[in-house]
Amino acid sequence: MDPSIKEIRHYLHKHPDLPGQEDNTARYIIEQLKQTAPDELLTGLGGKGIIAFYKGAKPGKRIAFRAELDALPIAE
Repeated sequence: MDPSIKEIRHYLHKHPDLPGQEDNTARYIIEQLKQTAPDELLTGLGGKGIIAFYKGAKPGKRIAFRAELDALPIAE
């Protein structure tokens, strides 16, 4: 696993946002995505949703990833 991916996962697990309160998580994800130089970055979709578009070198099918931004309040 790429070290930066591991760091992102650790940050998100240490700073969870509850449903409807994902401001910190959305800001963090946007900053991480900006570092990857997307061709287009849409934010605020349905509230806090984010989409990053990347044009490939060749025409054809693309892959999409989806993730939830909120955490569940649980006692550990």
